[in-house]
Amino acid sequence: MSAGLAWLAAITTPTVGYVDMVTPFVLAGVGMSLMFAPISNVVLSSVTREEEGKASGVNNTIREVGGVFGVAVLATVFAAKGSYLSPQAFVDGLTAAVWVGAAVVGLGALAALTVPGRRRPESQRDQPPTANEPTATETHQAGHVRPCRPPAQPRTIRHHGGLDE
Repeated sequence: MSAGLAWLAAITTPTVGYVDMVTPFVLAGVGMSLMFAPISNVVLSSVTREEEGKASGVNNTIREVGGVFGVAVLATVFAAKGSYLSPQAFVDGLTAAVWVGAAVVGLGALAALTVPGRRRPESQRDQPPTANEPTATETHQAGHVRPCRPPAQPRTIRHHGGLDE
């Protein structure tokens, strides 16, 4: 993603054609897809099953708040370096903001390299992983999960537009 953003920042001019920007857009999009799914996987694989809902909620909240702060920071950079007064002034602000975005994403990628991988215990390294997790039915029968309520009966629409209760 960082490479795609840096490429966009490097080629953007007031007269650049959209076709020239397609490849950097695709590169940034592929980078984004390679970023969000692994982050969710790291978060959810680092907690117990009972904590997965909370961890997912916290992950989504942090992602949303990060997006808000990211937009705020990049808008501030744009406002400091550019404006809407002319195409060149717009590109000046855009380029500065995209360079900052590329740098932050690049630093995040470098930081991700420091996340330790999960290792199986020494005694299990030569053995294939086994499924020791109970099935959903076994978990339910053991009383760990509350049964779901049956779905409510669907409402039918009368021909004159009212609802049957």
